[in-house]
Amino acid sequence: IYNITERKQNEFNLRESERTLSTLMNNLPGMAYRCNNDDKWTMRFVSKGFQELTGYNPKDVVNNSKRSFADIIHPNDRKLGKKEIEKALETHSPFEIEYRLITAAGQAKWVWEKGEGVFSDDGKLLFLEGFITDIGDKKQYEQELKRSRENYKSLVDHSPDGVIIHVDGIVKFANPSALKIIGVNEFDELENTPVFDFILPEYHQNVLERTSKTKEGANLNFIEIKIKNRSGEIVDLETKPTLIRFNGQEAIQVVFHDISAKKLLAKEQTRAQI
Repeated sequence: IYNITERKQNEFNLRESERTLSTLMNNLPGMAYRCNNDDKWTMRFVSKGFQELTGYNPKDVVNNSKRSFADIIHPNDRKLGKKEIEKALETHSPFEIEYRLITAAGQAKWVWEKGEGVFSDDGKLLFLEGFITDIGDKKQYEQELKRSRENYKSLVDHSPDGVIIHVDGIVKFANPSALKIIGVNEFDELENTPVFDFILPEYHQNVLERTSKTKEGANLNFIEIKIKNRSGEIVDLETKPTLIRFNGQEAIQVVFHDISAKKLLAKEQTRAQI
């Protein structure tokens, strides 16, 4: 007679661990996998999420039964991430890559994969394990954000009004109209310079107060100020600040237009009336 209580408990714990792992993998919003590091990415195991992700039966790709995993990767992306994976394997570290799959319905789907190599005690690569999930919504957001930025840049670049963005009073962006009004040819001449370098001193306090109010959320009207351009000429401007996010930082966007001609015309009209 032998006491096998401990062995039975270990067997129960193992079964429970495998059941928990299986439940977790099969309910993840994506697929878990184990594959060989070869050109076909020969799958030894894929979770049930593979079918929802690709539309194919998981059995179809295990050991390349009907098709290999490489066959459903977008043709233009089959070499994508190869260098990153090889570099990660050399250092025994995880890798992350993004690429497209072609689903059973023929649709291209962006996915994100994170995995790592599993090695033997003597350092030999046994297989790769990891997780793959759908990032179509993220990619669509990135594309829409890119289009929005391109549209904004096109609008600002062709605006007859000057636009300057500054962070804590230091210029970080200026459109072509702003460069022309201030009297410089290239943005490099203006980048990282204080805005007060060209605003006349008697307007500094007013500008500081308006900047502070704008950061607090106030919606201010246009006001008139004077600047001295790089040629030494005094220019009359109407300006309005707005609080924005620029490259992840809180920034002030200032829109302004040259009213020197308008002021001169008003002066001449008054002189003519007198």
